[in-house]
Amino acid sequence: MGYYSTLEGAHSFKTWCRSQADIRQAFEQEFAGRPELKQIEDLGYELVIRENDGVHYIDIEASEYTQKHWYENELVRLIRKLLAPGGRTYLIFVGEDGEHWGYAITPESIQDIEHVYRVNGRLLDDWLAEADTKP
Repeated sequence: MGYYSTLEGAHSFKTWCRSQADIRQAFEQEFAGRPELKQIEDLGYELVIRENDGVHYIDIEASEYTQKHWYENELVRLIRKLLAPGGRTYLIFVGEDGEHWGYAITPESIQDIEHVYRVNGRLLDDWLAEADTKP
């Protein structure tokens, strides 16, 4: 099921890729046998390579600000394959209902990002419980 959300945070990361062909090849290797994923744009984004002072980056571009994400896990897996050695990046999504979720990505792993709410440095639940203990 798709879910409307927006992408927040890092929209660019360092890569080992030197051309769009490198990105396409990594995509094809990662998703061989997945007929619903014929091209990178099927993931919901374009991945565009750019070079700045000899360092290559991939910019994540969306055609729409808010869109349905059918393949966010696959997008994260592809980014993992495209990251420069030792590189790190993250993706944070905000759902149509305000829910936040995200992924911390390295070439070696993908980890969920935990969203913790605080009030003046205190956990929100602790802050709320404090009101119950005051007369």
